Amino acid sequence: MLFIQRAKRFVRQWKLEKRCVAGSGTILTGSVTNRQGRREAIRIGTRSRIAAELLVYDDAGLIEIGDDCVINGGARIWSADAVRIGDRVLISHDVFIHDCNAHPLSARRRFQHVSEIREGRLYRYDDIAHAPIVIEDDVWINAAAMILKGVTIGRGAVVGAGALVTRDVEPYTIVAGVPAGKIGDAWE
Repeated sequence: MLFIQRAKRFVRQWKLEKRCVAGSGTILTGSVTNRQGRREAIRIGTRSRIAAELLVYDDAGLIEIGDDCVINGGARIWSADAVRIGDRVLISHDVFIHDCNAHPLSARRRFQHVSEIREGRLYRYDDIAHAPIVIEDDVWINAAAMILKGVTIGRGAVVGAGALVTRDVEPYTIVAGVPAGKIGDAWE
């Protein structure tokens, strides 16, 4: 029985690693959707445990995750620009990190976009607002938080459960709320 479990785990890992670049000791149990087909569009360092959904869009996007990170189940990291996550980052369950608006703000363009998606055509994200997200080393993002485009979360910061992060977070700061605001200091 143990042999079968190990074999299944090996096959699952092999399939995931065909869609991304993962360092030694990294375990991927989540899903990897790489619409670009370039393994380098999703890069994960060493000794990380990733149970999240990782997605890069058809024509753009980059996800980089550092060493010794833990990203729990239900978390989603979607990129049409760039999401860079440092080392020793802990991302709890059901966190959503998205570096673009996903759909146009114009009702006419949004309908066109939805039509293209429905018909299975490749859609370009050129006219959709996007900006890179940077999550520096030693950050902890608690359950059900949402990180939006253009945000940098400084080293050692803590993001409270359910927070909506719409602007930069200073290093070693604790933020919470909607929108997220400073509620304290984290320690080095």
